[in-house]
Amino acid sequence: MVIQRYVITPPTSLSPSASPSALPYGQTATLSGQLTSNGSALANKPVVLEQKAAGAADFTQSGDPQTTDASGNYTFSVKPNVNTAYRVSFAGEQEGYKPSQSNA
Repeated sequence: MVIQRYVITPPTSLSPSASPSALPYGQTATLSGQLTSNGSALANKPVVLEQKAAGAADFTQSGDPQTTDASGNYTFSVKPNVNTAYRVSFAGEQEGYKPSQSNA
């Protein structure tokens, strides 16, 4: 008899938005969104804000990870000093969800 174990990893989705979407130099913006899987909010999951300054080759982590709230929501505050692209990442879990990444 052969027993096989399968772990189904549902897809995840990040839906970030920025307020304000255009930011004057020296001002602060809020990047917020929701982490979901198959339309259901994922609570208490770590999400990471990554940044890439103009001219940089790669994204790097910006600050500490945030944990989603009971509704799967997260919020980051940013104050860039150069043109900067941001994205939010969810690494997934060993036996849980697939990773997700979304640009803000």
